[in-house]
Amino acid sequence: MNTLQKSIIAYLNGVIDAKQYNAAISSFYENLSNAAYTSFLRQREVTASRIPAQTLQSFMQMNTVGYTRSRKNVCYVTPWQTFLQGSDYDIDKAYIIGCEIDKNGLYVAWSPLFDYSTLETLKASEKLPFPSGKTIMITNEGWDISDHIDRLKAASAAGSVQYLTELSKFLYEINSRVSGEDYKVQVRADLEEDAKKFVGQVNQHQRHKLS
Repeated sequence: MNTLQKSIIAYLNGVIDAKQYNAAISSFYENLSNAAYTSFLRQREVTASRIPAQTLQSFMQMNTVGYTRSRKNVCYVTPWQTFLQGSDYDIDKAYIIGCEIDKNGLYVAWSPLFDYSTLETLKASEKLPFPSGKTIMITNEGWDISDHIDRLKAASAAGSVQYLTELSKFLYEINSRVSGEDYKVQVRADLEEDAKKFVGQVNQHQRHKLS
């Protein structure tokens, strides 16, 4: 259930008034439109792949600078792309590969922790590994993750890009170390509250079901 659905239910149940309800709707659509705009910026960045491929020069990063009215599956590339890849288009072709966009115009994410705020935060979100189902549980024994929590806490204060980057590193280590669900970990006593928050986000990511 998303924020808007929760606000509608709360309004119908009389928990919030019309002013709070309208604010919730405005916030929801503002975030949705911002996410769509960020997704649009990201989908402009593509990879042009020459088939048949020869060397690394057969792959180029490119940016979309305009759109035609054609309904055919064609694109126009810069002359530099043809020159650098050695294409003559007798039998070879240029395949354009980009990210997937859903019917709402949003970049298709593989984690509920994706941040669509800016293009930079979205690219940082791409560093997150695919959910593995491997979760951790705070106990008084097991793997000590205190250093990881310290780094996550500092990264969180520094900003979303830094936090997502540090969280990605932690998730990769979990995937390489943890064998299944509810792997036992421990933290220093002074980090218990912070650890609950970060471990909660880790497990939320790991349990996410890809559609």
